[in-house]
Amino acid sequence: MAVDSNILPPSRGIKAVLPNPTTPWYKQTHLVKLNGLLLGLVCFQSALGYDGNLLNGLQSLPQWSNFMDHPTGEWSGFINVIYFIGFFVACPPSSWLANKYGRRLPAFLAFIPLALGTGFQTGAKSEAERIAGRFIIGVSTAVFATSILLLITEIAYPSHRSVMTALTNCNFFIGGIIAAWTCYGTRNYTDWAWRLPTILQIALPLVTLPALILVSESPRWLVSVGREEAARKTLGRLHAGGDSNHPLVDLSPTKSPLPLNPRNKPSTISGSFAQTRSHAVGIIMIPFVFLFNAGYAVAVTPLQTAYPLELWPFQLRSRGLSVAWMIMILALIFNVFINPIALSAIGWKYYVVYVALLLSYGLIIFFFYPETRGRTPKEISVIFGDAPDGLYSDELETKQVVEEADAKYLG
Repeated sequence: MAVDSNILPPSRGIKAVLPNPTTPWYKQTHLVKLNGLLLGLVCFQSALGYDGNLLNGLQSLPQWSNFMDHPTGEWSGFINVIYFIGFFVACPPSSWLANKYGRRLPAFLAFIPLALGTGFQTGAKSEAERIAGRFIIGVSTAVFATSILLLITEIAYPSHRSVMTALTNCNFFIGGIIAAWTCYGTRNYTDWAWRLPTILQIALPLVTLPALILVSESPRWLVSVGREEAARKTLGRLHAGGDSNHPLVDLSPTKSPLPLNPRNKPSTISGSFAQTRSHAVGIIMIPFVFLFNAGYAVAVTPLQTAYPLELWPFQLRSRGLSVAWMIMILALIFNVFINPIALSAIGWKYYVVYVALLLSYGLIIFFFYPETRGRTPKEISVIFGDAPDGLYSDELETKQVVEEADAKYLG
């Protein structure tokens, strides 16, 4: 039977073994190195934003439209979603690769389809080649999105994990902005007006490649394949400045799952606007678009992956993340095909449907989503009703570790 999240007090064991909060992380060399590498990994999401928004910019270019024979209607919709179809198809194998071969190797392997897809699109001599390359890019992006997010979640410093996971999805917008300005800057070229922005799809991942080369493998994955000692050394180096016997390491996955970081329930903001041919109404609409996106970016963007990552235990985390990605991609595909049809049929009234959906989502989240602030994975399992009976004996063990830490480090 599930437990009410309001009556289960959060664990405080992790707080007792974190470094002195009066010493900022930027004055601790090992944390500076770790966060620097993580920021590099976070930038991989900018590549997803670039790829996902590139076609929006290309469609405004006459050169691209001429090459693609002026696509309209369903054919135009298919060209838009082929990238997301590739992403969707690759989600299940991405999960399997991450569990079988670790978090880093699949990300390295993803550069192969990335290079192939970029080459196909840039050198395309037909519409089919261009579309095939777009599909392949979607496959590579799915592998990146799964492996990199898991790696960030599992190696980030406990008190920094919430920031890192939230920043990851927020970088999507940076990639979108770069894509838009790149297309704008090349608008007066010949065929290279669309070929140059296309070839730059490989640029952002290459910029962040050094971070992937230098970062360590996930300690959680190392434990899952029986390499406990390697996991302990990795955690000691990343989180405790090389001290593999530090209590912070004892509280990590070599003995029990790492505690999770503060989160709040996702919240959302909604707005609607009328889309007409009126220039005045169009001007009025702009701030409401910003308002909607601001609310979306505050809650949905950082938490649509960060929150599920907290709820899934390690054994199911990669699969759960893949399912989350697949649901999001299905929603995108639906929007690309259905929204134009609905808008042409009922006009501005279609936005009322979105308002109703947003309100229902907000109520469901408020009343039924469990709070994960400050709770360990096992405490979250209790909330969902599937925790082992030994939960509180494990908490007793945690308390003993904390007491030993106090004696050793505080005298």
